Amino acid sequence: MLFNKMTDKRLTNSFKSYVGFDDEPFNTSNEESFSELNTRCLPGEMAIAEAEHVLMFSPVSEHKQGKSGSLIVTNFKLSFVTTEEYTKHEMFCQENLLLGEHDVCLSNVDALYLMGDKKRRLLPGKNMSEKVKGLIVVCKNMKVMTFSFKFSPVGHGRNLTNALLHHAFPKRHQLLFAYDFREPYYRCPMDVCMYQDPGEWGRELARTGAVGWRLTAVNKEFKMSSSLPEWLVVPSSATDPQLLEAARHFRGGRPPLWCWSSPRGAALVRMSDIQPFIADRVKENTMLETVRKSHPRLAQPKVMELNKDVPTPREVQVSFVKLRELCAPENVRQFWIQDSHFLSLLEGSRWLHNVSVCLAKAKEASMGLHNEFTVVLQEGDGYDMCCVVASLSQMLIDPYFRSIVGFQSLVQKEWVALGHPFCTRLGHVYNIETQEAPV
Repeated sequence: MLFNKMTDKRLTNSFKSYVGFDDEPFNTSNEESFSELNTRCLPGEMAIAEAEHVLMFSPVSEHKQGKSGSLIVTNFKLSFVTTEEYTKHEMFCQENLLLGEHDVCLSNVDALYLMGDKKRRLLPGKNMSEKVKGLIVVCKNMKVMTFSFKFSPVGHGRNLTNALLHHAFPKRHQLLFAYDFREPYYRCPMDVCMYQDPGEWGRELARTGAVGWRLTAVNKEFKMSSSLPEWLVVPSSATDPQLLEAARHFRGGRPPLWCWSSPRGAALVRMSDIQPFIADRVKENTMLETVRKSHPRLAQPKVMELNKDVPTPREVQVSFVKLRELCAPENVRQFWIQDSHFLSLLEGSRWLHNVSVCLAKAKEASMGLHNEFTVVLQEGDGYDMCCVVASLSQMLIDPYFRSIVGFQSLVQKEWVALGHPFCTRLGHVYNIETQEAPV
């Protein structure tokens, strides 16, 4: 069933309070009202499962306040279409052409829980055979939605839950909605560097006045590293065969690579750590020597080993989950328990500590560059916290990156072109063995 547009008709079948609703029949006299509830769909988007007479509870309401409507799963989103008029608060909620106030993109769903005496987490890919009385949807952006199927027709809750378990956790990229129904590719304005061809890298080298660095196609056809672009900026004294040989000693094939230069020749460099099965660091020292030779005064580079102080992706994820639990309490009792010592719980999540450490390292790197020393950021795989610290450092020291166009170019360079694993870290494709983290 394909829905083409959202109905604008506002219906009167609604509820405000659920005090004792377990013992009272739900008013279903106007069955046609629910059949008229459609969700606005994109081209190619279609409904997979639908549940009628669904109750969506307000946050921290003890399941006694909320809205009634239809809950729909499409191949792109989970959509709740209410029968009620918008409240004054909802009239000012942000919406866009893709998602409404009560819509959640399937790739934003983090976990599903069954409602009951004790909530139970559902495993992706498994089918529910039992009756589903209620569902808790936990999103990656801290949003939590709670639904009850008490008044839904038999089987609606189970069918919708099974559809979510299957479509919200795809195991292959090709199953993502955007793969089949993406917009045609279009080039960004010329002011924004996409770092896809040598000309764009060359313009950035010229803009920063980089000396001692050269552009190379050593990664042509990604023969050196699958997570790096084909065109790279490397020390002028490093030959391509030397880079290919050294890359085998670095995790992910990521030897020292140029990110930015100051007018006086100091450079910001990124690299991964040595492979864990390699005992000596001869190749690492050889590459660092080529970095030193790229400095106008041949000054020794300052190597910042981020793994010693900056949190790992796993630690970031653990911290985020604690922060989310603090910001999205399940009930009033939990809210008041947390509220009585909110600051200590916030400190215990270590989220503020992790942010502080990243800012401190960015300041340290920018001060080194300001003092005309080349700074080398080294991290395990070289594509997580390196992106964070490198981006913050350049925003601190280069005003261009504090402009809209400059910031777009910075994200494209440090995160997209240099290979941050968005799909893995954001969990777009479900794999129990990968490490998700909101880096």
